[in-house]
Amino acid sequence: MKMQQKDCESIINYDNNIKSWKMIYLLNPPPPQQFKISRIGRCITKTKADYVYPPTELLYIAALLRKHKFDIGVVDGALLDSAEEVFKSLHNPEFVIIIVGIFSYTYDAQFMRHLKTLFPSTKIIVFGQGASFLTDFYLDVCDYVIYGEPEQAILQAVNGEKNVKGVSCWDNGSKVINKTPNYIENLDDLPHPARDLIDNSVYRHAFLRPYAMVYSSRGCPYVCNFCTTKSYSPKFRKRSVENVIEELTELKEKFGVQSFGFIDDTFLLSKKRATDISEAMISQKLNMTWIALGRVDCMDADVLRAMKAAGCKTILYGMESFDQKVLDYMKKDCTVEQIENAVHETKKAGIEVHGFFNFGSRVDTVESIKHTIHKTEKLGLDYASFNVFVPYPGTDSYDELKKDNLILTEEWTRYDQSGGFVFKHPTISDCDMAKLIKYAYFRFYFNKNFIFRRLKKDFTSFTLLKRDFQNMFKIANNYLLKSDA
Repeated sequence: MKMQQKDCESIINYDNNIKSWKMIYLLNPPPPQQFKISRIGRCITKTKADYVYPPTELLYIAALLRKHKFDIGVVDGALLDSAEEVFKSLHNPEFVIIIVGIFSYTYDAQFMRHLKTLFPSTKIIVFGQGASFLTDFYLDVCDYVIYGEPEQAILQAVNGEKNVKGVSCWDNGSKVINKTPNYIENLDDLPHPARDLIDNSVYRHAFLRPYAMVYSSRGCPYVCNFCTTKSYSPKFRKRSVENVIEELTELKEKFGVQSFGFIDDTFLLSKKRATDISEAMISQKLNMTWIALGRVDCMDADVLRAMKAAGCKTILYGMESFDQKVLDYMKKDCTVEQIENAVHETKKAGIEVHGFFNFGSRVDTVESIKHTIHKTEKLGLDYASFNVFVPYPGTDSYDELKKDNLILTEEWTRYDQSGGFVFKHPTISDCDMAKLIKYAYFRFYFNKNFIFRRLKKDFTSFTLLKRDFQNMFKIANNYLLKSDA
């Protein structure tokens, strides 16, 4: 599917106050031919099912730059067939701002080298998970690397300011590394994402489409040892309820999108705030369908009822494991009992449950992973994602394993949650892990109980049934039809 590119003339603002007649482009690099890439600032991975997420981080930056009179274009390479199509979309670029990952480093760097060949005077700025944790590597192929949240740092960089917090760059042939956070304290100061620069109708979640992503807050106070948020955006800040409702109203009335996800690190962190947003959605009669990320220890039955009444369809919980030893090692700060209770109460409220699981941490065993797989069936989760434990650079788990000389490789393409181990595991081999991931997906999605539940829920809609089968086919193609070798 190709993005409907806006004509360059329609994007340029011919106001007398414009900064420059040259364009600033914000773009997602195109994926390699063999797989698709999901790009969210703090988490960039291979796609696992039938979804294409909107480039929300790019749209936030675009909105802020446009507010300051820069000429902006957005190009989503995820919707184009090749790098050549991306390059054809660029007209007189002064800056190109790119979201980059850790595992995608090789592909992103190759794209940027090609971009520099075609546009040698263009300045390339990168941000995202990869920029924050592979700063030195990315600075080899671009001009500016942003640490952490990008908007304010990028605005200052394109304005020509020097010694900007969070901006690493070249100075007289030497690298200047700056990893001082440059956060926006008041999120209400950010303009809403510039969704007019994309075709919103083409983006989709696995079961919601068209689909948008909304941040009602940023940051997370928890310290899970595998999570990049600790460095990327650790300080918790929240938007006002009024500001969130304004964006949702705009999303529905201006762009015709009625399905979205709150992609805060944990929407349920504040029970009162989650309730206030839900009640405001009800009072404004938004009638939208949405999902949210949550922590099991923040779950509250009264909040769940308010969320359900406001249109919440699914809550995605980071469950990781049903082995307490594994949870403790990961510093999840929750118990198996809390996970079970969250599943029970969420389903009781009429909201679907999606569990995220992280297999293969240092203390995990084949037995503990199989126990978790069987427990997901027993609890009757609606959806589940099974990932391989990856100690990303910048996380506590990476530092610990590096100190103990257990990191096997810094070939970044292997730092993907669907691949093998990048550290020496004491009891589980790569082959074992491949089989366990395959076993988990087969046991969960291709058993009669799951299929019966989906048919029972979706049998009234041919569209929903079609999506069920599309996602099951995608999962089968990604995990079940591949060799373990």
